[in-house]
Amino acid sequence: MKLYQMPISHYCEKVRWMLDLKKIKHSTKNLLPGLHIAAIHKLMRKQSSGFPSTSVPVLKDQGKVIQGSDLILDYLDLLYPQPSFMPVDSELKQEVLKWEAFADQKLGPHVRRCCYYYLLRDPDAVIPMFTYKGPWYGRLLMKFMFPQLQAAMRKGMKIDQEGFNKSKAVLDEAVQTLASHLSTRQYLVDERLTRADIAVASLLAPLIRPQGYDVPWPQTLPEELTQLELEYQPVLQWVDEMYKNHRKP
Repeated sequence: MKLYQMPISHYCEKVRWMLDLKKIKHSTKNLLPGLHIAAIHKLMRKQSSGFPSTSVPVLKDQGKVIQGSDLILDYLDLLYPQPSFMPVDSELKQEVLKWEAFADQKLGPHVRRCCYYYLLRDPDAVIPMFTYKGPWYGRLLMKFMFPQLQAAMRKGMKIDQEGFNKSKAVLDEAVQTLASHLSTRQYLVDERLTRADIAVASLLAPLIRPQGYDVPWPQTLPEELTQLELEYQPVLQWVDEMYKNHRKP
């Protein structure tokens, strides 16, 4: 079993967390942003008649290739049902799936856009994260290609003032929803850790940079990101507690 990923990706972190919780033996292939496109295209081209997506994570196992964090978690649950992080009760299961969709739609892309809106201005901060545990030539190559990668990311992810404002508004509403839901409970669904908690905590994690994510976070952050972290307390404190209590590789 091999996970094709980028260590910085919070969608990849979701899968890494589940692999560790289930103690599944696997290896990782850490890809460089931008250069990952060719590698993922090669993996996925036999899976689709059209032009395949080049997003990570991708899991390769026993001749199967699975792309996308939620589909990978479904696959892992099928092969390794224990320990289980999905309730047996059908209503609770649907609630978990609802929160997973909430995380994918309301948190993941918007956390990414807000963080990169500031971090892409500082190559010295992001290059170590982009190249962490990657090929030996990663940092040298990334310094050379960073201007092109920066422009491509800004265009492809709509990382501009308008995009930031829209994502910030979505996050404000999403965090308010989470804060209300978590005000009287420790976990999102049921009274134990489920895939809902893993999804939400993983996709919010870059805003608080918890231990266990295993990325060399910058020692100093743009003041605007620090302010964002303060603004989204105590939900980010809940994320930190999820990592402290449950993210133990």
